[in-house]
Amino acid sequence: MNEKEITKLFKQEAKKYGYKFKEYFAFKEIDDFFYVIYTFVGRDTPKGNLRIEVLVEFKPMIIDEIFWDITDLKENLKMPLSFRGNGAFTFPPKDIVRMKIYYSDDATEKELIEPIQKNIEKIEKIIQSLKISSLDDFLNYIENHKDKTYEWSDIDLCIGTNIALKKYDTALELCHYAKNNKKSGSSWVFDDKDFYDLAIKYIEKKYGA
Repeated sequence: MNEKEITKLFKQEAKKYGYKFKEYFAFKEIDDFFYVIYTFVGRDTPKGNLRIEVLVEFKPMIIDEIFWDITDLKENLKMPLSFRGNGAFTFPPKDIVRMKIYYSDDATEKELIEPIQKNIEKIEKIIQSLKISSLDDFLNYIENHKDKTYEWSDIDLCIGTNIALKKYDTALELCHYAKNNKKSGSSWVFDDKDFYDLAIKYIEKKYGA
């Protein structure tokens, strides 16, 4: 089966759990959180078996709205829900789990359906087991699942979430820390200012922090 056929199968099974599909990812909103499942079809080596790689991530809905307020991109509020999964000017979601499904080139649809079903069921159980229903829960999750590779993404998420919680001093401290320590600067630049410049100004102007 080719990549398009595999993606179609995954899409068909994800829909049973309330997911919508956009290009290479499935997504849905649960209790004001955005959940996304990215799928990639390929091989680990040129001659290796084919595999579906699945990455599950999430973030609070409100933090993208805060991002757009900070950067004066309020028109993005009108964008479809899927925009939060691949939009250039959105906060990155936090990873939950990554898994791989291996299969042979001559695998039939029947042989693939079962592992796809099992993995989507597993994903749903993992999401339910998180028991995350608040912004404080989300911050605790980040604290307990730190990843040095994605340190700056975690900090960006913490900035947005702390602003949403009105913990302005903490958000401001994180902005200054990132501004002074991230060698490459913010992932987002607007004219001559990066996101951290705008976030600092936003917090100081709006909340006098």
